Amino acid sequence: MRFHWGHGLVVAFVLFAMMIGYMVVVAVRSDVPMVSKDYYRQEENFNAHAEAVKHAKEAGSLLRMEETATGLTFICPKEWVKTSQGEIYFYRPSDARLDFKVAFTPDEEGRQIIHTELLTKGYWRAKLQLTSNGKSYFKDYAFQVQ
Repeated sequence: MRFHWGHGLVVAFVLFAMMIGYMVVVAVRSDVPMVSKDYYRQEENFNAHAEAVKHAKEAGSLLRMEETATGLTFICPKEWVKTSQGEIYFYRPSDARLDFKVAFTPDEEGRQIIHTELLTKGYWRAKLQLTSNGKSYFKDYAFQVQ
């Protein structure tokens, strides 16, 4: 039996179909994490979030994060200590399994220290969300752990 262009065409189609099948299997097996698991619920609260960001901008440097040699210090005004409640969400863009939350519980001076030895090296974001005196505040900080 001689090999002619018809056989070559069939072999090309079969190889193409096998390549597409392999790509589909690899795509189905790969894990593609979303930015957050409750993305759609967060979208519903967009206006409240925008208002909290606006309040944080108005507060300016009263609400801030400072990086020190031992860790991160989150600072709020002393007057807010008794009336504030919230949380700090540590977000690792490259690996969602490392994300975690910490309750925002400042001391009498309005400071809360988070030691960076708890965090793996790399790029992190800390999202501070708190409520004080009936106002919501949201501030996003980016930092690098060495």
